[in-house]
Amino acid sequence: MKIFDDKGRIGGKLSVVDLFVVALVIACIAAIGVKLGKKETVIGGDKVLVYNVQIENIREMSVEAIKKNLENITEATTKKEIGDIVGIDIKPARVLVKKSNGEFQFVEYDNRYDVVLTMKSKVSETDDAYYTGSGKQITVGETISINNGYSQAFGQVISMGIE
Repeated sequence: MKIFDDKGRIGGKLSVVDLFVVALVIACIAAIGVKLGKKETVIGGDKVLVYNVQIENIREMSVEAIKKNLENITEATTKKEIGDIVGIDIKPARVLVKKSNGEFQFVEYDNRYDVVLTMKSKVSETDDAYYTGSGKQITVGETISINNGYSQAFGQVISMGIE
């Protein structure tokens, strides 16, 4: 008995090209299944991450709006919860200016403030990052948009640590 007929079909029904296409589709489905089924290993259980976000050069009304709601803060762009504000450090905003003699000096802006928010969030730790319960990754140096329902501001994560 011949495996291939005179038209190149296996058993008279399937061609080699048909088998190749079926094998390719199965391989693609398997690859997608492996990719979607892959989960990151959590090193520990729920941990509490305390991190600081620096917001520079904002007006007093923005500072007051931040103070109105300190809980369930979200990132404005992703709408993912990033924790609660547990501390606010407000200082006059400063800018570096060059004086007429060529020296540089910091000068305070009128009615502008630099704010450091201390945030606290329950997180999961992976081999390379911390993730909030909503899946938002928190890393030092990252710029995030803080939204509390009254105010939205962009700040940079300047420090973090597990409590």
